Amino acid sequence: MFTNINATEDLEQGFETWFFANLGFLESVFEEDKIFLVNEDTMDKIYPPRKKLGLNEVCLKEMLMPFKEKRFDYDRDTDKFIDRLERCIEKVKGVVAVGLFVPKLSEDLAEDLGLSKTRELIFICPERLNSWASKIKSNFNRLSVSSVKKIVATKIIFHELAHKYMYNPSDGDKHKVVWKKLIEESLANAIAFKLLSNSLTSKAVVSRAILEQPFEYRQYHWWLDYRKSDVIGLLGCFLFCFEPFGKINLAYIAKQWKFNYVFYIDYKLLDKCYYICDYPPFYRLCNKLGHFEKNIPNEYFWKMMAAQMLKQLVA
Repeated sequence: MFTNINATEDLEQGFETWFFANLGFLESVFEEDKIFLVNEDTMDKIYPPRKKLGLNEVCLKEMLMPFKEKRFDYDRDTDKFIDRLERCIEKVKGVVAVGLFVPKLSEDLAEDLGLSKTRELIFICPERLNSWASKIKSNFNRLSVSSVKKIVATKIIFHELAHKYMYNPSDGDKHKVVWKKLIEESLANAIAFKLLSNSLTSKAVVSRAILEQPFEYRQYHWWLDYRKSDVIGLLGCFLFCFEPFGKINLAYIAKQWKFNYVFYIDYKLLDKCYYICDYPPFYRLCNKLGHFEKNIPNEYFWKMMAAQMLKQLVA
């Protein structure tokens, strides 16, 4: 289905059924001629392993411990949270790229690969994908290797398409800012998980795959479990954040993140937030934002998202 540039393996036969059956709102950014299969050497040329940086979870917990015993003040403490993140950045060992969304491929590399297009491309390494899927299969005795490979392949491509969906050329490289990377990677995984959550089998396989990813990727559940997160309760105070039956509208949240927008506050819902969310911290946070009078600085709003995501580590 996708152009094979130099990969020695292919995606599992029948993968297309899983893919198109669950594509959902990512269909709007799906371009078959911009997804390429490459080998491991090419993948490492596009994104060298030495550039792979992430957050050390042990360091984060130690760094955030002073906030455990006191009430979190969003005005005073958010920037403190974010500023301390730099201390916990480290090179991620033993992790290599399986899929990549590349906003702009260098002209030299594009020429080497024989590509005429250089913008908003996705690269997949089937060798690494199939190896990872085979490892995950060991946790599911009743599933065939073929089934696991199809699910993992779909998850990886959905994750990269989610990056494309959230990509804004005028916003720079979000991966160079640690708190932005935290939001971007966790949200991309949340989107992939949600689109593949129609069956218990795919949910289980995707969850197991994410467990083996770096810290930023594993925080996907934070966007989905709105009854355990202050900030998802916050999102519940804004229009369009919930679909019918209480499901989080990740497409809307991702679009807001793409343009670095602040969610529109519906103040008529503030007084109802306690009853809607059935969780007191949601109500407190909604009211805490009242004094901003709809003028929350965009970047600060999203910093609060990242701060809340980290706060759960020492809750």
